[in-house]
Amino acid sequence: MHSIQRVRTNLYAALSGTALSQAIAGVAQVMIVRTLGVESYGRYTLLYAWLAIVAAVMGAGLDMWLLDSVSRQPALLRRSLGRIVFTKLSIGLLCIGVMWGSRWNSTLDPWLLSIGFVAVIADSLSATLWQSLRALGHHRTVAILQSVAMGLLLTGVLAGAAHSVGILLALQATVAVVMLVVAGVAVWRHMPVATTTAALSLRHGVPFVVSDVLAQLYTYSSTLLLGGMASMSAVGVFRGAWSLIGYSFVVPAVIFATTLPQLNAPNPPAIRKKIITTAAGLLALYAVGMGLFAWLGAPLLLPWLYGPSYQASAQMVGQLALVPLA
Repeated sequence: MHSIQRVRTNLYAALSGTALSQAIAGVAQVMIVRTLGVESYGRYTLLYAWLAIVAAVMGAGLDMWLLDSVSRQPALLRRSLGRIVFTKLSIGLLCIGVMWGSRWNSTLDPWLLSIGFVAVIADSLSATLWQSLRALGHHRTVAILQSVAMGLLLTGVLAGAAHSVGILLALQATVAVVMLVVAGVAVWRHMPVATTTAALSLRHGVPFVVSDVLAQLYTYSSTLLLGGMASMSAVGVFRGAWSLIGYSFVVPAVIFATTLPQLNAPNPPAIRKKIITTAAGLLALYAVGMGLFAWLGAPLLLPWLYGPSYQASAQMVGQLALVPLA
């Protein structure tokens, strides 16, 4: 298949899968927010913010580095994947030990943290496997499996798992572990035969890790400050508005992860230009659509979806819509 046709096919599969999975996730999100209430939702999102930073410290940035490197040299996947998994597990267990030993945050239940850690570790390892599949060109497989994961989560929420933060975290941890096993099987089936004992040097992935940690701190700093200085209800109101703005980052990340392997392929300059033009056009259309939605539609839609308790959140959406531009 011609390179630009392959890119368009992969983009169509990835974006279609993303649209489906995010639609399912959106329904689950609305049910979670309405069921938990403002205060419990604030407690849940504060815990999620801390765990997101832990995931970044574990080496979430290594996944993008793996995608970039393995798409150039697929034969290095087997040994490199093992190194990244070992690194993530080691750092994750160290983080668990530090947080349990220091009892560093009295506002968070240590048992909820433990359940959340299981979900974070499984999600982090799954993310490594998703990027491995993308590096090998299996974008359709990733799209399908991620939609299945969101479907399982929605099924659990419909069954009543959102009535308690603990049960909700247990559901997320269970889904994460199941999808980790499924993703592991998929990677094992598609992994190329190792033709070398060499592996990628993890030190080259440090800039990716540092940038991801800084990005997560930037994203969740306001949530963490509110959690330390204000009430859980304030956190819930703020995150209610931010939950819609967060969708601004989803599609650009998918477009980047889908086009990067093809940009790394030995294509002539004309093909590279078409790939970049296609990706830029899609990003521009998405930016315009999300901008109009955030400024015009979201303030009206948010209280209808989440309930009247989130009227204050609706007033914040317009200002928060400027954050993705920064």
